[in-house]
Amino acid sequence: MSGEYYLGGSEWAAARLRLQHELTKCNLDGHLLDPSIPPVKRPMMIADVGCGTGVWALDVAETAPELVQAEALDINLDEVPPKAWLPKNVVCHEFDLMQELPEKLVKRYDIINMQFGSSFIRDAHSKEVMARLVNMLKPGGYLQITDVDYSRWSWVTATGDTKPPEVVKLYELVDQTFGGFHQWKWLGDIETTFMEAGLQSIQSRRVEAKPSTRQPNMMNWMLAMLEAGHALSNHPTMKQHADALLAQRMKAATEARALGVGMDCAVTRGIGRKPSR
Repeated sequence: MSGEYYLGGSEWAAARLRLQHELTKCNLDGHLLDPSIPPVKRPMMIADVGCGTGVWALDVAETAPELVQAEALDINLDEVPPKAWLPKNVVCHEFDLMQELPEKLVKRYDIINMQFGSSFIRDAHSKEVMARLVNMLKPGGYLQITDVDYSRWSWVTATGDTKPPEVVKLYELVDQTFGGFHQWKWLGDIETTFMEAGLQSIQSRRVEAKPSTRQPNMMNWMLAMLEAGHALSNHPTMKQHADALLAQRMKAATEARALGVGMDCAVTRGIGRKPSR
C-alpha cells in the first residue's frame, strides 16, 4: 500500500494531527529543527513535505519571520488554514512526493522537514523518495525526517498490566490489514537510509516518549484507527477489513478506558546534509 494514505479528510482529523504535532514537539523538547542543524541566521527556504495541517511550517516560520520562507507541501491541502490566515512568509502548494519531481523544486530548499512520512512510504519506494528529497535540497542543505518506529511500540497500564490484550489485538490487526510493520526498515535504520541517499554529517536520535505524553499518544492512535476504519469502508475491496478494524477498535478503546492504557512510541529523527559540491 505504498503511496496510499488512509487518514485525514475531516475537521477532527485535522485536530488529531495538531495533537500529534504537539506531542512530538513535547517529546523533542520543542526542537522544531534539530540542534545539529545550524541556527537560521540568513534568508532560508524551508519546506515541510507531507505537511498535513501545515502546523510545522507555521511554527518554524514564527521562529525567524524576517529570514524564513516556509513552504508547506502536500498532495491534499484540505486541512491547511485558509490562505487569508497564513502569514506572509508561509505558502502552501500541492505536491505528490510519490511522483516525478517538478523542475521548479530541484535544488530549491535550504532545509527540508518531513514528519510521519511512514504513513505512506514503505521500503519498496523509500530509495526513490529519498532521492527526490535530496534533489530538492540546495548543495549544503539539510534533510530532517521525524517519525515513530511502529515495530517498537509498547503499552503501559495504570493497573500494572504491560500488554492489554484488546489493544494488542488491534495493533496486530492493523499490521495484517496494512501489509506488515516490517515494511519500514528504511526508518528503523535511518542512518543507513541517509547514507545510501548520499547525505553527510548524519545524525540519528531515538527519543523515548515522556510519561506525560503516554495517555494522549494512546488517544491519538485511537482516533487515527477510527479515521482509518471509516476510510477503508469507502474502499471497494476493503469493506470487510474496515468492519473488523472498527469492531476491534471499539474493544480496544473500552479496554483503554478501563485499564488506563498509555502508549510508549519513541520518536525517531534523522538528520543529514547534502554535499556542498
